[in-house]
Amino acid sequence: MSKLTDALEKAQETFTPGLRQVIENGEHVLYMDEAHDKFLDYLNDADVPESLKRVRVVRKGKRIIKFKSNKPGFKVVFVNGRAKEVKIKPAERIKRKRATKKAARKAKGKKSIALQRRKRSLKLVRK
Repeated sequence: MSKLTDALEKAQETFTPGLRQVIENGEHVLYMDEAHDKFLDYLNDADVPESLKRVRVVRKGKRIIKFKSNKPGFKVVFVNGRAKEVKIKPAERIKRKRATKKAARKAKGKKSIALQRRKRSLKLVRK
């Protein structure tokens, strides 16, 4: 995020209204004109906005698109075929916390077996 804010600061120092300017800073390309001046001010002040993200995951050998929320304390629910962010209720939060601890205890016991199998399969791949 610092590269982007540096680019924005540099852009605002050299900004002349009415002209279209392109600023390249590593990965980021910013197109500036008079209409986008306020938007760039907003970007400069705000951190990464929180929203629903589309993520590709593999389920049963096929790639599907799954929605994830990067807002803490929220989950994704489908309402009328559309993804929507909903606040997690306190009861569900407690259940998730307990389930996570239980899963961690089970995973800890199975970890060494999984590591041995992974090591074995990697040896087969390398040969």
